[in-house]
Amino acid sequence: MILKREILNIIKHFSEKKAITNKSKVPIFLICLSISLFIWLMIKMSQDYTKEIIFPISYSNPPQEQILTKSLDTVVLLKLNSRGFDLMNLTFFKRKKTININLAGKRINKNRYSLGNYILTENIKYQIRQQIDFTDKVIEILPDTLHFILEDISTKEIKVISNIEYSLKTQHQVYGDIHIYPESVIISGPPSLIDTITSVKTSKINFNELDKSVKTKVHISPPISNNNLNLSHDSVEISIPIEKFTEGVVNVPIEIKGPPERPIKLFPENAKITYLIALKDFTSFKTEMISAGIQFDSTKKWQNIKIFQQPSYIKITNIHPQSVEHLFLK
Repeated sequence: MILKREILNIIKHFSEKKAITNKSKVPIFLICLSISLFIWLMIKMSQDYTKEIIFPISYSNPPQEQILTKSLDTVVLLKLNSRGFDLMNLTFFKRKKTININLAGKRINKNRYSLGNYILTENIKYQIRQQIDFTDKVIEILPDTLHFILEDISTKEIKVISNIEYSLKTQHQVYGDIHIYPESVIISGPPSLIDTITSVKTSKINFNELDKSVKTKVHISPPISNNNLNLSHDSVEISIPIEKFTEGVVNVPIEIKGPPERPIKLFPENAKITYLIALKDFTSFKTEMISAGIQFDSTKKWQNIKIFQQPSYIKITNIHPQSVEHLFLK
C-alpha cells in the first residue's frame, strides 16, 4: 500500500501543468520512483519470513575400527524463520557453509533389510543449529534420517613391486638381486576396496649408464586414489648392486646322469662354457666350480647340455656345443 500511494502521488504531481520543461520530468520521475522502491524494499525485507534452504553436509569421526565409505545423504533442508535481509543474503550472496555431522558418541543404527547405516536428525538437531547463523530460528530439519555406509577396517600384507628402468655402462652388470626394503607393506581400508589389491608399485624412476651401486628412497604409488586407503609405508629403499664384469672361458668334461646299462661314448666329450664374472670375484673362481652334462635319454640321439653346478656370482652366457651325440660301445 505504501508503494502504491507513493507512486500515485508522483503520477499526480507530474500530471499537473507546472512551469517545468518536459525534459526535466523524466529524470525527476525516475529518481522519485527509485527512492520509493528503495523505501518499500527496506520495509519489506525488515519483516520476518519462512524459507527452506539447502545446506551441504559432511561426516566425521566414525566409530573406531570403522570407516565411512559412502554418503547416501549429502544435503539437509532447513526451514528457517528470519528477517528478509538475512534470508536473501544467505540465499543469493553468502556462500553456504558445509554442516559437519560429528558421529562421535552418536547412536548409529544399522539398516535391517539393506546395506548401510543411518542416524536420526532429531538426535543431531542441536549440533546442526550450532553451525549456522540462525541458531534459534530453525523450524524444521529434513530429511528426518541421514543414510550412509560404514565398513569395518581390514588390513593385509601386500608385495611392493619396483617400477625402475636403468641402463648400464659397458662391462657393468647388476651384481646379484635388486633389493627392496621393506619388500611388503600393510594396507588398511574397507574390504570392498582392498580385497582385490595384491601389490603396489613404486613411482617410476630412471637411471642411465650406471657404473656403481645405487641406493635410493622411492615413493610408493597408491593402488587407487581413495582417502579411505592407508599404507604402512609411503616409500621404500631400493638398492641396485653394480659391479664391473669380465668374460671368462672354461672347458669342462660332459657328465652323464642316469647312465645306460651299456657303455656309451659322447661326441664331443667336453664343453666350452663362456661366463661373466665380477672383477672382485675373479681370483676366487676355480674351474671345478662349474659342472655340465646331460640327463641321459635313450630315445634321443642328440641330448642338450645342462649346467649342473655353478657359483651364484657368475653368469653363464654360452655353452658350446649345446647338444651332444652318443654311441653305444660293444
